Amino acid sequence: NNSYFYPSAGISFVFSELAAFQNIPAISFAKLRASVGQIARDLEPYNIYGFYEAAAPYGGNATLNTPNTQLNPNLKPNLQTSYEVGLEMRFLNNRLGFDAAYYKNVNPDQILAIQVPQSSGVASSFINAGEIETTGWEFVVDGSPFKSNDIEWNIVVNFARNRSKVVELSAGLDNYVLGNATTFRKSIQLQARIREGWGQIVGTRYLRDEATGLPLLDEDGIWITEDNKPIMNALPDFTGGIQNLFRYGNLTLGVNIDFQKGGAFYSVTRMFTAYSGLSAETVGNNDMGNPMREPVASGGGLRPIGIMPDGKENTTIYLDPQVYYGSLFDLHERWVYDASFIKLREIALGYTFNPRIFGNTGIKGLNVSLIARNIALLSSNVEGIDPSELEVYWHEGGQLPATRSFGINARFTF
Repeated sequence: NNSYFYPSAGISFVFSELAAFQNIPAISFAKLRASVGQIARDLEPYNIYGFYEAAAPYGGNATLNTPNTQLNPNLKPNLQTSYEVGLEMRFLNNRLGFDAAYYKNVNPDQILAIQVPQSSGVASSFINAGEIETTGWEFVVDGSPFKSNDIEWNIVVNFARNRSKVVELSAGLDNYVLGNATTFRKSIQLQARIREGWGQIVGTRYLRDEATGLPLLDEDGIWITEDNKPIMNALPDFTGGIQNLFRYGNLTLGVNIDFQKGGAFYSVTRMFTAYSGLSAETVGNNDMGNPMREPVASGGGLRPIGIMPDGKENTTIYLDPQVYYGSLFDLHERWVYDASFIKLREIALGYTFNPRIFGNTGIKGLNVSLIARNIALLSSNVEGIDPSELEVYWHEGGQLPATRSFGINARFTF
């Protein structure tokens, strides 16, 4: 029996219809809602029962291969159960309103492809394992601060937060690899770790002094590191946006701003440009006021910040910039950045023509808009990288800069 059942149900209560609210003119509408439902997830075809696939001929003879993943005919579907409650209210003849929602998703029986020793004949195996809980909230406020026949201003502000927790995994498994990034010598991964949350960036980090929190250095002033350690969580604290629409007569102006607080990402661009001496941080003066690219014997070089083996902070050892940045290559913690940003996402200037100018042509309306997208990064903690345009939400591997686009939109009504 390969069928499965995933029901859903919802209920809402418009309490502004109660007699007690009829005498409150400031409240235009008020509704409570709640829902529960299930969503089923399974596998793509050919991932349950064994099969053979055609391979390259050998000596003129046809060959067949078995999959590199051990298939599992006993897999169960992953049934996600979702709960949501919300409150929607509008005030002052719908001039102001908000919509708030809280949700929780429970994901048992995750279908995971875990790595197994290749001596077994396969590289991975499908299993049902673990449970992940996701909670979050969404909040939207909209209003019309100014509204008349000829002039109007509408604004929408939204916030959202999402957190996922790994409740359990398979027996003997305390983390699951969600993704890998190219690092050339050492691996950096995105993992789901029990007790440390979903979306943990794991890689090489500084070994730090417990008393001061500063990195530890060896006798040559090179950082001491430790591998396969959590660095930061990739999930943002919250995300949001602001949408403004201004109207003056038939002329409209739309301005959209996106923002994000927190989160993290790993940057290969920043690592490589520093390692190769192409970034701005590899030129200029050191903390003694001398050009860092001058020989160390002439007062150049850079001073590694950290604690020496004698327990004191380094004040005397300077490294040639090539050695300094070379020792930071693949030291992932150095190249993981806060992903916060504020961005001017889009501006649209439009004009709606009076339909009378079209006479009997059959055209009842025309709106023409000039649109600019990806306009400006207003705030970011990383120079030269746009956190809102990453190739993958938790890392970038040397990607090209994002492009700004301009367009014209004509919308006819017949």
